[in-house]
Amino acid sequence: MKRLLLLPAVILFGLMLVAVGVNFRLSLFRSNIITEVFIGVGNYVEILTDPGFRRRLINSLLYAVVLVPTQAGIPLLLALMIFDVKKSLRSAVMFSLYLPTFTAGIIISTVWRWIFHPRVGLANWVLSLVGFGPMMWMGYRGTAILGISTVLTSVALGFYTLVYMTALLSVSSEVIDAARIDGASPARIRFSILVPIVSPTIKLISLLVAIGAMQVWETIYMMAPVHSATNLMYDLYQTAFRFSRHGLGAAKSVVLMTIIVVLAVVKRRIER
Repeated sequence: MKRLLLLPAVILFGLMLVAVGVNFRLSLFRSNIITEVFIGVGNYVEILTDPGFRRRLINSLLYAVVLVPTQAGIPLLLALMIFDVKKSLRSAVMFSLYLPTFTAGIIISTVWRWIFHPRVGLANWVLSLVGFGPMMWMGYRGTAILGISTVLTSVALGFYTLVYMTALLSVSSEVIDAARIDGASPARIRFSILVPIVSPTIKLISLLVAIGAMQVWETIYMMAPVHSATNLMYDLYQTAFRFSRHGLGAAKSVVLMTIIVVLAVVKRRIER
């Protein structure tokens, strides 16, 4: 009977394997909506010899480098700050942080695109107040990646803060009371006791953020007109759905999946 409870998960995993197999088969063909011609590893050769592949790979890694500390670190600090406040106030803060999660990514990206607009944007207006000239935020690789990462962090902030808060609230009150009796300060309790206890949650969120950072495309599509800020996922979308090169798009998805798996394995090995 207990084994039957695993049946839905087994079926889902089986369907995922079928999808991966079909995708890999498609990656061996030059395929569009009408024709399908077997070319072996031709699509993979085209990917690896593409002069833009290295730039997009580096951009994908840069998104991960920026997003992991911001999306895993800032929510942790927020959760630690509001951990001890009144339950009603804590709930109100959590709800306000979680609100962006209910909003469609396209809408949020549109709002932030206005904020970073070079002529009428809020960001340049703030710069003008302190004596700086306007910037083309989405016009350069570095500022575009930082701007897009800011948008993604603002959306994910509430969800990851909620996850951390759940982990913190699961810590036994006896541990905290014992630390207070021993004279530990609130900061010492938070960073020397609570953070080590919830470290498995920190590692899990860091891994999820790193994987998610490699799969960003919607915000890039809406905000970054500069090709130097695009990543592997955005290029995959363009190849498969804009240019209808489905075989090449499938090959790019296999390459992206392989990179994500390798990074996940390396991260687990480092943590050990």
